[in-house]
Amino acid sequence: MNSSLSSSNTLSRVADTNTDIPGGFGSFTGFTRPGTAPGPMVSGEHVVFFGAGSGGQQGVYIMGNGPP
Repeated sequence: MNSSLSSSNTLSRVADTNTDIPGGFGSFTGFTRPGTAPGPMVSGEHVVFFGAGSGGQQGVYIMGNGPP
Protein backbone atom coordinates (compact mmCIF):
# COMPACT_ATOMS: atom_id res chain seq x y z
CA MET A 1 0.00 0.00 0.00
CA ASN A 2 1.49 3.29 -1.08
CA SER A 3 0.41 6.81 -0.28
CA SER A 4 1.78 10.33 -0.36
CA LEU A 5 2.81 11.49 3.11
CA SER A 6 5.07 14.38 2.29
CA SER A 7 4.62 17.91 1.05
CA SER A 8 6.68 17.01 -2.02
CA ASN A 9 3.93 14.58 -3.09
CA THR A 10 6.42 11.74 -3.12
CA LEU A 11 4.82 8.31 -3.04
CA SER A 12 6.08 6.20 -0.15
CA ARG A 13 5.18 2.80 1.25
CA VAL A 14 2.94 2.92 4.31
CA ALA A 15 2.56 -0.83 4.90
CA ASP A 16 2.77 -4.13 3.09
CA THR A 17 2.68 -7.84 3.93
CA ASN A 18 6.21 -7.57 5.37
CA THR A 19 5.19 -4.83 7.85
CA ASP A 20 4.81 -5.87 11.50
CA ILE A 21 1.37 -5.20 12.96
CA PRO A 22 1.70 -2.46 15.61
CA GLY A 23 0.69 -3.88 19.00
CA GLY A 24 -0.01 -7.26 17.41
CA PHE A 25 1.73 -10.41 16.31
CA GLY A 26 3.29 -11.11 12.94
CA SER A 27 2.82 -9.02 9.84
CA PHE A 28 -0.13 -7.80 7.82
CA THR A 29 -1.78 -10.35 5.50
CA GLY A 30 -4.29 -8.05 3.80
CA PHE A 31 -5.70 -4.54 3.56
CA THR A 32 -9.29 -4.96 2.42
CA ARG A 33 -12.43 -6.03 4.22
CA PRO A 34 -15.71 -6.90 2.47
CA GLY A 35 -18.25 -4.11 2.81
CA THR A 36 -15.77 -1.35 3.65
CA ALA A 37 -13.90 1.31 1.75
CA PRO A 38 -11.65 -0.34 -0.87
CA GLY A 39 -8.46 1.45 0.06
CA PRO A 40 -6.66 3.81 2.40
CA MET A 41 -8.04 7.24 3.21
CA VAL A 42 -5.63 10.17 3.07
CA SER A 43 -6.02 13.49 4.86
CA GLY A 44 -3.11 15.92 4.79
CA GLU A 45 -0.09 13.96 5.97
CA HIS A 46 -2.09 11.11 7.54
CA VAL A 47 -3.21 7.78 6.10
CA VAL A 48 -5.88 5.59 7.71
CA PHE A 49 -6.26 2.00 6.54
CA PHE A 50 -7.78 -1.34 7.48
CA GLY A 51 -5.29 -4.11 8.09
CA ALA A 52 -5.64 -7.81 8.84
CA GLY A 53 -3.22 -10.43 10.07
CA SER A 54 -3.04 -14.17 10.52
CA GLY A 55 -4.87 -15.44 13.57
CA GLY A 56 -7.87 -13.17 13.00
CA GLN A 57 -6.21 -9.85 13.88
CA GLN A 58 -8.05 -6.87 12.39
CA GLY A 59 -7.84 -3.16 12.95
CA VAL A 60 -7.87 0.35 11.60
CA TYR A 61 -4.43 1.91 11.60
CA ILE A 62 -3.19 5.48 11.16
CA MET A 63 0.21 6.63 10.01
CA GLY A 64 1.40 10.17 9.60
CA ASN A 65 3.59 13.02 10.66
CA GLY A 66 2.44 14.62 13.91
CA PRO A 67 -0.89 14.25 15.69
CA PRO A 68 -3.98 13.35 13.62
